[in-house]
Amino acid sequence: MSKEYSKYSQRPTGDAVKAAAGETGNLPPQAPEVEAAVIGAMMVEEECVYKAIDSLKEKSFFDPKMRLIFNAIYALFKERTAIDLVTVTERLRKDGMLETVGGTTRLTHLTEEVVSAAHIDYYIQILQQKTIQRDLIEAGYGILKNAFDDGCEVSRLIEESQSSGFHA
Repeated sequence: MSKEYSKYSQRPTGDAVKAAAGETGNLPPQAPEVEAAVIGAMMVEEECVYKAIDSLKEKSFFDPKMRLIFNAIYALFKERTAIDLVTVTERLRKDGMLETVGGTTRLTHLTEEVVSAAHIDYYIQILQQKTIQRDLIEAGYGILKNAFDDGCEVSRLIEESQSSGFHA
């Protein structure tokens, strides 16, 4: 395996997406308002927590602050602790991340912006779509970068493309 290939495969998630976006002059697929709506709904409606935890992962959120809040909610969920503005705030404070996400003011704003949690299924679907788009960009970017490396074996490129959902 070439150094370039192994270097790429260990790259943190999102770096390739940001690099590809920068090189093409495009914004990475994201939906900031939807991310905020899902996080806010999770702090307001218990049913939304179950739906989101079942369908989303940390990487479903492009905004690093939303990822931190989602992780705090997920930790509370695993601990079987009630999830609301107070418990999420306290969890983030305990983890030393409250100010990083924008403090209590930002969390309060997220809950106040929830008009209705009725559309959570649609919002989750949007985030899933954006995640798939970013995954495809990341896989494609890695294949593209490695294809320019003469030291990378073609059989390895083909294997990588097939395991990424692409077919050579």
